[in-house]
Amino acid sequence: MYSKEFKGLLEKSVDDGQYVGLGNPNSKILFIGKEAGIENHNKREMESFSDNAKIWLGNSDLYSKPFCPERDSSLRNYRHTWQKYQKLHDFIFERESPESYCINFVENIFTTELSNLPYPNTNGAKQQNKFREELQKRKNGFFENKYFKDQFSIVVILALDGHYISNYGEGETREIDNIFEVEFFKQVECSSSKDKFWLHHAKDKNKPRLLIHSRQLTNGASIELLETIAEEIKTFSKKQSIDLMPFNSY
Repeated sequence: MYSKEFKGLLEKSVDDGQYVGLGNPNSKILFIGKEAGIENHNKREMESFSDNAKIWLGNSDLYSKPFCPERDSSLRNYRHTWQKYQKLHDFIFERESPESYCINFVENIFTTELSNLPYPNTNGAKQQNKFREELQKRKNGFFENKYFKDQFSIVVILALDGHYISNYGEGETREIDNIFEVEFFKQVECSSSKDKFWLHHAKDKNKPRLLIHSRQLTNGASIELLETIAEEIKTFSKKQSIDLMPFNSY
């Protein structure tokens, strides 16, 4: 049920020790965050993270089926990244929010991280041993995979911190342009908040792609920001006749 490109990515990621992601790998939409916010002492979640590619290869649908967090789970916090992803998903697909706290964006969107090193907060993440080295492996290897080049028509990078990825000047510092084969199009500002984001279009006009570069959604991202990003995605997909409903992987 998965494409040969995705299977190839999984096999390479097992060999390279890289986290792949969660959600529907047949989606046309990719969300990219900074890193997985996992506490080091959470053995179960750390093992699931490190074994991510192996679990996918086992034909498990663990990462692509909707779920409702347990009552004491941090995922029930509406400021949590996945709850923000859920809200953005609902705006894109023009749906009512699901039953309280439930996560079903994984049916229609695929997500991954810029960093392969989990940590519960950004400041601590950047202090980890080999943070920069491991990040470069992701940018120079993982994201260069053919799967990312061909699968996604819409990419949303949710990380403005230049320690993670940059896009300024010329040459090597234009990492987003170089990795995702896009070029800057315009900046969009929200009218009632300080939030803004940047739009990029594919360099190859025969392979339409919209890349949105925005702030991390956790803590403080406005509803207007989510609505405006969703409108840009809907406008682009309609103009390019892109069907956002993916073929289910299970």
